Amino acid sequence: MGIEGSLHNQLEAVFKSDVAHICNAVSLPPNQFLTREQQSKRLELELQKQFSELKTKTSRGLAVCLKRLEETGDQANFVKESLRESLVPLQTKEAIQNYCALVAQGKTWKELLGISQEVMCALYKAAKSLLDAGRYQEAEDAFFYLLLVDHNCSIFWKGLCILQSLLNERVIL
Repeated sequence: MGIEGSLHNQLEAVFKSDVAHICNAVSLPPNQFLTREQQSKRLELELQKQFSELKTKTSRGLAVCLKRLEETGDQANFVKESLRESLVPLQTKEAIQNYCALVAQGKTWKELLGISQEVMCALYKAAKSLLDAGRYQEAEDAFFYLLLVDHNCSIFWKGLCILQSLLNERVIL
């Protein structure tokens, strides 16, 4: 299984447990047309849909970064191996939940998993080269992935903002 598949499976475990937890914790307003159980089921379905989209976009973002690194011949094997090693601590559902709790407190996946600056720079170069090549949707996915890994990096936010602006302009035209 590739690094993208491993990431996808680990995200799946987190999301399944989180959907149930969120649905139980949310206080739903009274609704004259739906029972609490129906509202809860509707919320659960919407959360599953949102988590599924997040999971897909995250996996796709990593995949396009790695593919671009292979296309350019720039550190693809090094990045794959480094990321594979970084994911080793996430082998159990409990470990994943503990890490997610730390992320919820403001920690980044980059710092928690010890992803090196060299790996992050290589992934950024891949995302930026997709942007420069006009491959905006792929670049948006790549920057989305980068932000998931390190939400404190302003250059990743800038890249995503530029892409969303460009994609919105393309839709309007």
